Amino acid sequence: MKIKVADFIHQVENEDYQEKVLSQIKMTKTAERSVVLQLTQKLVEQFEKMLAKQRLSRLEQPLDLNGQTVSILLETGIINLPFANVNHIDNFFELESQTDVIINLIVIADKINASGLRIDSCGLVSEVKQNQQSLVQKIAATLETNLQQILENSLETEN
Repeated sequence: MKIKVADFIHQVENEDYQEKVLSQIKMTKTAERSVVLQLTQKLVEQFEKMLAKQRLSRLEQPLDLNGQTVSILLETGIINLPFANVNHIDNFFELESQTDVIINLIVIADKINASGLRIDSCGLVSEVKQNQQSLVQKIAATLETNLQQILENSLETEN
């Protein structure tokens, strides 16, 4: 999937994209690999259904991680910036250029880092169908690391 940069900016600014927020999930202190993998599989399957419509998409999975609110998002993008920062995209691209649409994993949590936001680009939208399991593994590994970081940072704050 490709998009003209100006079209991407226009669609995001006008909220002309698919958006779905799932029900909050409660997770225990440990972000176990099997639990994260199962969660990621579900998210990627949901996101793939959204992407089949060839539209920009945003899928959010709220978590209660040991009493902390964490938002996990899969968003389409053209650079590793969330939709909320669309006004910065023209700093990196010519408005008339065509570019590939990518998938960003975004984690929003007070304890993820100083900014409360972590963004990882996970691949091209055009490759999701043929490489779904590879994408699931990549997102799960990154998400597991991010959740572990939140828990470690939480412990440091408590001490």
